[in-house]
Amino acid sequence: MLRRCIAGKRWLSVSESIVEGKRILGADAFEALKIERKFEIGDDLKGKMKEMQKIYHPDKAGGEDDEVRDLFLEVSAKCNTDYSTLIDDYSRACLIVFLESGRDINCEERAEELADKLDDDFLTDMLETKIEMNENEDDYEMLRKIGQDNDQLYANIFNTITEKLAQRDWEAAEELLLKANYYKKIKSQLKELLPLE
Repeated sequence: MLRRCIAGKRWLSVSESIVEGKRILGADAFEALKIERKFEIGDDLKGKMKEMQKIYHPDKAGGEDDEVRDLFLEVSAKCNTDYSTLIDDYSRACLIVFLESGRDINCEERAEELADKLDDDFLTDMLETKIEMNENEDDYEMLRKIGQDNDQLYANIFNTITEKLAQRDWEAAEELLLKANYYKKIKSQLKELLPLE
């Protein structure tokens, strides 16, 4: 029977790896990667991901039967998805709000409901930013300036989101995350407009 090492400290047999793999498949991203459910995750995430890949990388199940190989492939894919969710501030914050309160701002109905709560000044600012981007799409210096301003606004709002998460004020965090998503979209649009550097 093959044995696998977890972070050089504990050995798992294949049967233990299967049981643990099934646990991972039923777990949320924090539980799957054994990360404490909080916004500030530090450097633990990369180490936990490496541990999981040491065990569940599909190549590790090369000599096993199809069921084990399929399980390892599924666990590896889930760990990759969970890692992508947790490494991204916005996605991680949305997940915390969902897990702690059941509020899913990524649900289309909920997003529309929240959008109605956004103040007109904020929406006007977003519209003006988009217009400015469109009017200056060939002015890379202006687009970079818009990007810097947008990045600062995104950072500022995330400081407040972090506070609201720590206070367990899910409603305020949810509304701020909706605003953060606007800044995130602008950043993505700017990325498309600016040449690679």
